[in-house]
Amino acid sequence: MAGTGPRAALRIRVRRRHDEWSIEKQTRVAAMTLPPSRPLPATGGRPYSGAWCELVDASGEVLHRTPLPLAPDGGMEVVAEGGGVHRVVAEHAENVFHVLVPDDARARDLLVFVSEPRAGDTTAGVARSRTPVARLGLRPQPDERG
Repeated sequence: MAGTGPRAALRIRVRRRHDEWSIEKQTRVAAMTLPPSRPLPATGGRPYSGAWCELVDASGEVLHRTPLPLAPDGGMEVVAEGGGVHRVVAEHAENVFHVLVPDDARARDLLVFVSEPRAGDTTAGVARSRTPVARLGLRPQPDERG
């Protein structure tokens, strides 16, 4: 996984409409300091939880991993009328978000993961949490240069 300091990067706008995922725009940025790639946390054999993207090469090796601030179509905590909070599922027909990744010549796909394990979920949940909800092929030439 890449080092630190300014370098060429890609700003990728991802759109999800219902179950259809696409790269809407891919912009090359000449120099940008990106947050470092994040490893997946140790889960002790439990499923992963959250949302993240992985930039991968043709063999599937992870070149960069970045968390998503909100899970597309994930739940959220809301304040209850009588006090306290509870979790509700936010159903949205469409989500748009941006991902910043290094502009790496080896990169082929952007994988999107969204995992919210269910209570009592074990072996199947672990496999499901490591299965991308979308595999998006990168464009050979970005839309524009920034």
